[in-house]
Amino acid sequence: MANKFPLIADGTAIKELPSGDNLDLTGSGISISGGQGTSGQVLQSNGSTVAWADAAGGGGRWTQIATSTVSSGEVFSVEFSSLGSYDEYELRYQGVLSGSNPGDLNIHFDYGSGYPSTGFRYKARMFSNTSGTYNQTSNSNSGYLGVNISWNTLISSSGTARAPAFGHVAWTNSGSLFKSYYYGNQGNDANQLQSMETIGAHNSYEQTAPTKVKLMSLNSGSETTNSGFSAGTFTLYGLSNS
Repeated sequence: MANKFPLIADGTAIKELPSGDNLDLTGSGISISGGQGTSGQVLQSNGSTVAWADAAGGGGRWTQIATSTVSSGEVFSVEFSSLGSYDEYELRYQGVLSGSNPGDLNIHFDYGSGYPSTGFRYKARMFSNTSGTYNQTSNSNSGYLGVNISWNTLISSSGTARAPAFGHVAWTNSGSLFKSYYYGNQGNDANQLQSMETIGAHNSYEQTAPTKVKLMSLNSGSETTNSGFSAGTFTLYGLSNS
């Protein structure tokens, strides 16, 4: 059967819609197979007919899962407890400041049985414009909540000439391995800048994906007055590869 143009009323005559004209369906809709589909569906062809179908998810695009902002008071941890089902994850933070007693930035993962207090191993390398290069290694971190991903570098919100910290932490759904990059001042010293690269994993959860994650601002591994976050935006992203 040859393709046909829709029939329209033109005055007293019924004729085909002229090529190049638009069909105005304001206040109406298109019904296919007796329905108009559901929210988010698209028309899909199988070569001979068309029908409503769910849109293909696709891959290669980062999706914002959740975001949290600290703008006042003192907050020791920012937690993301609903990670969704993605292949890769990235937790980004920016504009981060602490109180007058600068703390370390710590990353902590829950693998389904609560946040472990021991068992993390990691390798970190810090670069400073005044102190040079410093390496830190632990094969079974204990006594700390999670892993340090900065070195006494979250900065006072009341100080002058203090650049807020930023960085990100990345991991996948295939295990406990993670990678972190941090950039900021060294404590309350406005002249000392620092970047820190960290790679780590947990000894007991080599092939277990995290179910929760949180960033913490701690002083010597504990919640100490004026060492928590006083400002910052924290955003979690997920990536599907297919």
